[in-house]
Amino acid sequence: MDAAAKEKLTALFSALLSQIQTAQPEHPEAAEVAAEQAKDLATELKRLNPRAVVLRIKGNGLIEAAKTLATVVPMAINTAKEIVDFIGAAA
Repeated sequence: MDAAAKEKLTALFSALLSQIQTAQPEHPEAAEVAAEQAKDLATELKRLNPRAVVLRIKGNGLIEAAKTLATVVPMAINTAKEIVDFIGAAA
């Protein structure tokens, strides 16, 4: 992944974490799970050779976690999907 792609991905993760924080007061458990899923996905991406299967599984987990926040932060689902799509395109 080149520098521009890493920068875009960093911006997407930052936006998602900001959206998750917005949901924290109303849905603390769901927000915590979504944050953990995002962290796990970011950790896998930092590996020397990220595993495609793991990225797909963790990406799907991130989308599912974001869905639980939809009533408070509908954009979280779109941002999570954008992250997963971006990773899929870059892999």
